[in-house]
Amino acid sequence: MLYLIGSVLVLPAGVWWTAGERTRWGSAVLGVAFLAAAMVVVRMGQVWENTGG
Repeated sequence: MLYLIGSVLVLPAGVWWTAGERTRWGSAVLGVAFLAAAMVVVRMGQVWENTGG
């Protein structure tokens, strides 16, 4: 359940942080948010596959 919540919240949080951070680190934060979202989705697929769900 937490993976589902995390997959929904990680990108808006990254965009919000990037909007406030006007340096080059803002782009890095957004990149990390995209990578985190991808990892959460992959992990969520693994969990659902193992539970038969």
